[in-house]
Amino acid sequence: VIGAITVLDMVMKADNQNTPETIRVPDLMNETYSESAIIKLLDPSIFKVEVEYVHNENPAGTIIDQNPKPNATRKVLKNKQYCTVKLKVSRGTEQIAVPDYITMDWRQAQIEARKLGFEVELKDVTSEIFAIGTIVRTEPAPTELVEYGSTIILYKSAGPNYTKITVDDYVGKTPAQASTLIAGDLRIGNVTYD
Repeated sequence: VIGAITVLDMVMKADNQNTPETIRVPDLMNETYSESAIIKLLDPSIFKVEVEYVHNENPAGTIIDQNPKPNATRKVLKNKQYCTVKLKVSRGTEQIAVPDYITMDWRQAQIEARKLGFEVELKDVTSEIFAIGTIVRTEPAPTELVEYGSTIILYKSAGPNYTKITVDDYVGKTPAQASTLIAGDLRIGNVTYD
């Protein structure tokens, strides 16, 4: 009799091991992903995990999507037939190096910056070195890493900063007389006689 009970117990256990169990997928959304944390949330005898990393606005390591969705039910056989849970985990925002637009025509620089996903702000600056309409500098500077979609400022040359001054009439004056009448930043240049 004891032998029959032992055999029956073994048959029942074997039958239970081949009977699928219905499980509910836990909600992992907004959890912080790490292998050790996932093992605590998803029993490895029931679940297999696949992870895809993506850039987005969430902090790095945050689970932003899962499939199957939370509370979905699945049938599994422990250690034989698993439920695969696919997770999307944030890498945080994507960073991109600011290209070097210096000396480039401002229109072309603006087009290229927008193609890379930057918001662009233009500002005029005076320059005696750079041709009118060329980029003098950028903020942030070239090669600096910034978040995708950031605003960069393109400073374009408006040409030299000439200030207009009024010069008095010195015709008929001697160089000595003109010298005493000159004020401010004016200096006597080449004197010619007719």
